[in-house]
Amino acid sequence: MTLGAAFITDKFGLSLALGAFITGMLISETPYVHQVEEDIKPFRDVLLGLFFVTTGMLLNPRVIWEHPFLVLGFFIVPILLKAVMITGLARLFGSPQGVSMRTGLGLAQAGEFGFVLLNLILDSHLVDSTILQAILAAMLLSMLAAPFIIQSMDRIVLRLSSREWMLQSLQMTKIATQSLKQSGHMIICGYGRAGQNLARMLEQEGISYVALDLDPDCVAAAAAAGESVVFGDAGWRESLLAAGLHRAAAVAITYANTPSAMRVRHNIHELEPTLPVIVRTVDDADLEKLTAAGATEVIPEIVEGSLMLASHTLVLMGVPMRRVEEMRATACCAANSTARTTSTTMATSRCGYNPYRSTRIPKPSGIRSTISDWSAGVSR
Repeated sequence: MTLGAAFITDKFGLSLALGAFITGMLISETPYVHQVEEDIKPFRDVLLGLFFVTTGMLLNPRVIWEHPFLVLGFFIVPILLKAVMITGLARLFGSPQGVSMRTGLGLAQAGEFGFVLLNLILDSHLVDSTILQAILAAMLLSMLAAPFIIQSMDRIVLRLSSREWMLQSLQMTKIATQSLKQSGHMIICGYGRAGQNLARMLEQEGISYVALDLDPDCVAAAAAAGESVVFGDAGWRESLLAAGLHRAAAVAITYANTPSAMRVRHNIHELEPTLPVIVRTVDDADLEKLTAAGATEVIPEIVEGSLMLASHTLVLMGVPMRRVEEMRATACCAANSTARTTSTTMATSRCGYNPYRSTRIPKPSGIRSTISDWSAGVSR
């Protein structure tokens, strides 16, 4: 499909890359997008590397040295124009001011398709080579500056928008109101399935908690059901302080995002170095990194899931429960993870919030009873 579309666009006098780009856009809207993405993944990095290497070879570094002001102008002006234009479009479509400004800053840098256009301009000799080299250098500099712009995005928006200060203050006030009367509580970062299961277990033991989540639908549904959940970014120091970090007994990071977990752990270490932090991760690949960062416990869900599978299988095969417990404890020690997770079957709404409250029920007899010891969820 890609080669065919590229051939057609070339026959019409357009770019080969344009045909490939249109094909990619069309495939991304089909049900086969995930399978296609997996199929091309081995070639994607190689082709991207080849594209950027060949593009970088077009740059003449002497142009930056000889025409620094020209390069600087091509660097600053397009970024400002794109940021203002995208911010205005986002506001036109009803986005809040802070979101619009963040969108504009995040998309202000030059895109990869611009290099394709530059190649066409170079082949057609439409622009002087010096101007073309200055534009190419400015585009590369804007892409290099993009991570730093995104990293400073919040500070820039807060400095430029007084309304954003008010919204941030209201958000911190809501979090502080939720945690004001609590002490010795648990702070749950993320209120997905793992966070919900943890919260319900804490409730059953009479332990208070404050959960922070960035999904407004889940937060609204949970708050309507009486859960102690507020909208807030756990990666912000202000959110952690408003949630009562200095009064908390522990923090649990329940979403499997290692970079974000590292940022949260860094903020906690600066504010409350001795506070225990439990971190969830997908597998044990990042276990040493998170442990070195100061996480008290790291729970790799794939390891825990495999141990759960093995435990259920051994019980069904007639292995005594005590022996299964010993084998599981040994495996947990070998994986440097002492915490246990439980499998849960939940009726979940669209946003991932489970409106049904878990309850304690009598355990059935026989082998089923033994297996139920490993399962905490109640399916309704």
